[in-house]
Amino acid sequence: MLGLSPHPAVIILADGTRFDRKLKAGEVQRMAFTSSDPPPFYALEAPREDTDTGVTRKPKMAKAVAVGHVAALMAARQPGEAVAGGGTAEPEEVPAVEEVIMNPGYVDAQKGLFDVAFERGLLDPGLLASKKGHKEYTLDGPLIDGVRDKSRSLRALVGNCEDFLQEVTAMYELVVDIMGDGFEQTPKGHPEVAGEGVEYEWGKSKMDFRRTNNYDPNVQRFERRVRQSMCTVDIPKAQTWDKVADKIAVLPKRRVRKYRRKANEYKKAYRIIDNKVEGEKGAGAATYVDIEKLRKKCKAHRCTEHQDYAFLQKN
Repeated sequence: MLGLSPHPAVIILADGTRFDRKLKAGEVQRMAFTSSDPPPFYALEAPREDTDTGVTRKPKMAKAVAVGHVAALMAARQPGEAVAGGGTAEPEEVPAVEEVIMNPGYVDAQKGLFDVAFERGLLDPGLLASKKGHKEYTLDGPLIDGVRDKSRSLRALVGNCEDFLQEVTAMYELVVDIMGDGFEQTPKGHPEVAGEGVEYEWGKSKMDFRRTNNYDPNVQRFERRVRQSMCTVDIPKAQTWDKVADKIAVLPKRRVRKYRRKANEYKKAYRIIDNKVEGEKGAGAATYVDIEKLRKKCKAHRCTEHQDYAFLQKN
């Protein structure tokens, strides 16, 4: 087993039973609790199976569901219109059902970073026995004088294990190991360089769909509206979902080529940063600053629709 540490990993139950959870060299670590495993070291009183606590609670207050209104929408009617059998579709409130509070069991539950790190001996028992206990460790490490202590970061401890570092993604395993093919990965968190401008096309489609979405629950009309938000040719009004006006193509060739050109501009900037374009090595630093300024303005999981909203709206 790769990624073991000298720290012990012993669990002592209330009845004095001791369990040595420390993995041995060559042993395979399971990522879910089995029926033969003791409870997690931080929740020794956890039950094996889900148990009823005997306590119920009312669900959070929410707007009553108007069943008659939903039925009218599904039948493409307006609320108050006549329905089959006479009368109108009047809203009917659905009675609230109290929720039973369950105490979740640990058998078959997925292990977290705490459990994985503990079984590998990566957690200091001295810190675990302190006043804060297992709270001494956090996902990114505690903040000390403005600096993260990576020695108590669960992500850093587990992520630095050799077997995790060598693990390939499911996509790589499918495409390379099973299919024997290959693929090129773009930088994570930078959708502006994905494919041939495909993220710009997705952003334009989402923008068009959200402008025309009326939250109609009919599945057929919903699918039709989604497809028309990705149409590449004009659609006559007789074939559109609303039949009010002609549907102008959302992604015609002219627009797709413009998005591709936009993506290529970003790719060229990244090649300059990486000193892969001959004769342009001096411009790399300035370009890097510009791209990093753009990155910091966006969230970790960036969306081209939000990043270049003005560009998509104009083109």
